[in-house]
Amino acid sequence: MDNANNDWGTVKINASGTVTVTDSNALIIGAVSAANLNVKATTITQSAAAKISGVANINGTDITLTNSGNDWTTLAVSGNNVSINDVNAVNLGALTAASLTVNASAITQSAAAKVTGVASLIATDINLANAANDWSTVTLSAANNATLSDVNGIILGAVTAGNLTVSATSITQNAAAKVGGTASFSAADVTLTNAANDFATVAFNAANSATLTDVNAVNLGAVTAANLTVNATAITQTAAAKVSGNAVFSANDIALTNAANDFNELFMICLFS
Repeated sequence: MDNANNDWGTVKINASGTVTVTDSNALIIGAVSAANLNVKATTITQSAAAKISGVANINGTDITLTNSGNDWTTLAVSGNNVSINDVNAVNLGALTAASLTVNASAITQSAAAKVTGVASLIATDINLANAANDWSTVTLSAANNATLSDVNGIILGAVTAGNLTVSATSITQNAAAKVGGTASFSAADVTLTNAANDFATVAFNAANSATLTDVNAVNLGAVTAANLTVNATAITQTAAAKVSGNAVFSANDIALTNAANDFNELFMICLFS
């Protein structure tokens, strides 16, 4: 079924092995059950759930596979606008897209993801720590833990997570982040200054500068930075801070009493209400 001139309407599949389907234009996937699935078309949509126990390779211009009954195992995708749903956990293989939406109970990966636009990730746990990932903007909602790595700079869109770990060359944001547990950021430069940010505990490893704003109180975990600026209603800490340049803290209450703190130039602005 892989002739390049094929022109299918809707394809339904029940196979115990590997299935390959090629369409010269748009393709609708009906009910599909297979060990492995390879699909190539211009536009790929579905009218029923897909259940793939092995690897699914999907290649198209626009890919919309959002049936709530989908059950993928490993999914590799190349497309423009890509939307994926999984009834439980999904593992992402090699992925290239202009925009990406993934909704599952857990999202992991076994190869790098390259998304030039916005990637929206929704799951209980998200672990996308491949060092070769190349995101542009990432929005995520993770009830428990979210981990992201980027080979260069990353922009965080709206973020909600229990715990968050982000590693990149630079980390910025264009929407607020709400993290109920610990947020750990590792980059040359970290700039998280949205006024609506709501962090609990934040740890930094910034070779250059780290700047943080919180709508209320923030607790600092382990901090290493050349320069550090923190704005919040109250600032406390549970681990030592090592800042080789300027450290600027602005809050109503500031308590930074860890005996291992190592500041160079320290500026405190106490805001009294």
